[in-house]
Amino acid sequence: KIKNLTINGVVIEGSGYSNIGGFVGESDYGGDVDNCTLILNANSKILGSAYVGGIIGYQHDVPKDQTIHNLTVKSTNPGNAILGANGVGGLIGSASIREVTVTNCHVEANISGEDCTGGLIGYASGLYMNITDCAYCGNLSGTYGVGGIYGYGGLDNIITSCKVDATIT
Repeated sequence: KIKNLTINGVVIEGSGYSNIGGFVGESDYGGDVDNCTLILNANSKILGSAYVGGIIGYQHDVPKDQTIHNLTVKSTNPGNAILGANGVGGLIGSASIREVTVTNCHVEANISGEDCTGGLIGYASGLYMNITDCAYCGNLSGTYGVGGIYGYGGLDNIITSCKVDATIT
């Protein structure tokens, strides 16, 4: 479980590496994530090749009923603060989890990827993800599977009361 954590001004340069996150690179059988903030200043960035996220790079094999609640990623970097090739997201690069609830999470950062790039989650392959009251604001770019909430995900995911204020290219 990750709870009540703030990180301010981080530089992670994992070019050529996978599973890169501002808090956790890879979470296997992870628990709840609650009340966490990542502040990226003008020189901050998180850079990797695959599965790059502001909070968690790659989260998989998580038991059902996990909650991700009250997460904030805020960047003052005028360029791309979170960058990767595939599975790039403001919160989570790739999430292979089931029956998870994501609520009240906010990302304000410029994000750049290639495949599966999302404002909150790059690759949301989990079953029955319930994403509620979340928001993404920033510039988002990619080549395939690009979206304000998630870049690529299952049809059984539910998105409710979320907001996207972005330039998506």
